[in-house]
Amino acid sequence: MSYINKSVSINGTEKDFIKAFANELTSADNRITCETDIDAEFANEDSSHIITIIFNVNNCYKIKLIMGYAINAATNRYGICRIVNGVPYTSADLALSTYSTISAVITRTFNFMLISNDNAIAILFGGYNRTLPNTYDYNLISYHEQDFNIIACGTNTIASKSEFIRTDENHKGEIYKTTNRLLYSRDENVE
Repeated sequence: MSYINKSVSINGTEKDFIKAFANELTSADNRITCETDIDAEFANEDSSHIITIIFNVNNCYKIKLIMGYAINAATNRYGICRIVNGVPYTSADLALSTYSTISAVITRTFNFMLISNDNAIAILFGGYNRTLPNTYDYNLISYHEQDFNIIACGTNTIASKSEFIRTDENHKGEIYKTTNRLLYSRDENVE
């Protein structure tokens, strides 16, 4: 089992910080890849363009890091949300406010914890003032096996207490809640 607890903080541009975060997340587990060209994303000069970085987690689901996902329009924070079976779900805001200077700790620190083994990946994300695993903004748990992929997500709650969603081709989109988790089938040799 692998256990990684990282705090990514860099005193540089916003692009430098996001590149450092992407590098740390993808190097924490080689099953996590960044699908976005970060230089090209920041080079877009369209004033309405929203910076969006996509990470693929073991071809089971995606994580989207997006600027301006906050509910309160007065603070442009980065938010993390999951994309499961092509559908984006609600986000948790991580405190990267454009109204603070780039040298302020609130604008240049993300925390994440990754726990994994051959079949499972669990990730906790937190902003600058979080001490993982005690407090976090967002967490994802996924289990991956040959033809059986499942993910659960929690925003300020434990993901395993949330609903589980299948992402494999055979049962894509099936949802298991706390009341019906024993109803799933792995197709063969079910007793």
